[in-house]
Amino acid sequence: MFSIESVRDGALVLSVVVTDRERLTDIVSALRDIDATVRLERLTNGTNPDDRQFLIDATAITDKQREAVELAVNQGYYDRPRQTDLEGLADCLDISRSAVSQRLNAVELILIRSLASE
Repeated sequence: MFSIESVRDGALVLSVVVTDRERLTDIVSALRDIDATVRLERLTNGTNPDDRQFLIDATAITDKQREAVELAVNQGYYDRPRQTDLEGLADCLDISRSAVSQRLNAVELILIRSLASE
């Protein structure tokens, strides 16, 4: 299910309701396959009638930061116990360990500040 929310700076803003993250990933991949630019602005869990309490503003995350955090999640960096480390992520991205760490820290800071501001 989706709804058109607005048009902002020439971009179509949609709300999409999916049952799991895999479906969301499929939708984003399909859009990117046709060269659409996709930017995730907010995630909600939908269980609270006042979803504003669960909004996460991800608009400040750069493409490189998003690439790093998506890889980290997919490779199990945030699993306990970890399935990979910064060195493994750095190898996959062909950048330094320090660069991966900086990107992940930047994303974490953005998300934490977003949550804290809610």
